[in-house]
Amino acid sequence: MTHTHLTFASNHVTLLEENMNNELTKVSEWLIANKLTLNRSKTEFMLLGSRQRLRTLSGPLSLSINGDSIKQVEFTKPLDVYIAVTIYY
Repeated sequence: MTHTHLTFASNHVTLLEENMNNELTKVSEWLIANKLTLNRSKTEFMLLGSRQRLRTLSGPLSLSINGDSIKQVEFTKPLDVYIAVTIYY
């Protein structure tokens, strides 16, 4: 089992979406070049930040890889460690 994490910070949804989709294209190209596949049913993304910071985003984020939409989640549990959307200080 492998987990890949891509990180990018911005206050603008358009910039986030553009940069993350560009990186996902690179990941897809790398997978193809190395004869690997992505389990799309297990592929998901999450926006991390404080409640206040997440509220400043101006709309939903749409990410895809090879034309397939990636599901946005509120929490995930890789390797038995829960990760939630909101960061509390």
